[in-house]
Amino acid sequence: NILNGLAIKGEMSDEAIIELTSFWDTANDIAMVCAAVAKKVGYRTPDEAYALGLFHNAGIPLMLSRFDDYITVMEKTYSGQHERVIDLENEKFNTNHCVVGYFTAKSWNLPEHICQVIAEHHNTKQVFAVKDGKNQQQKTLLAVLKLAEHICGNYKVLGLQDSDPEWEDSQDDILEYLGLTAYDIEDLKV
Repeated sequence: NILNGLAIKGEMSDEAIIELTSFWDTANDIAMVCAAVAKKVGYRTPDEAYALGLFHNAGIPLMLSRFDDYITVMEKTYSGQHERVIDLENEKFNTNHCVVGYFTAKSWNLPEHICQVIAEHHNTKQVFAVKDGKNQQQKTLLAVLKLAEHICGNYKVLGLQDSDPEWEDSQDDILEYLGLTAYDIEDLKV
């Protein structure tokens, strides 16, 4: 995990790394919270949750290096004006950081179920609407990730927003799936 993180930083200019300092710090925080949440809910491999937290947004630095106005677009995506965070990216760039992150994770030989969660991490509402009992491992990892993003204030760091519309839209499904309550979230924040 550490080598993969260094590899992605190695592909960027010093200026881009400095510009994304809060991004890297938040990725590390999210990874640590993912591991803690995974342990709390009894997920058998918290290291996978950690890796997911660390790399779920790996497409962002790559999108930034490709598109000059990516930061501005990313900030707008978190405003809640679109159904999904990635909709504006798709509209503007014909791709999004989840797709780029999926292919990056595959190239690093991360397990397929982690790659799938990276690809779907802004499709939470759609994923949890399906109640067929399939893909439980992926759903658990996705729920852990979304909770960790919310606890770490990802919407503040990446989107410069005061609220988290994505979490507000799917928190009930996520908490129900994980068997947690709002009180549990407060305990995890401490």
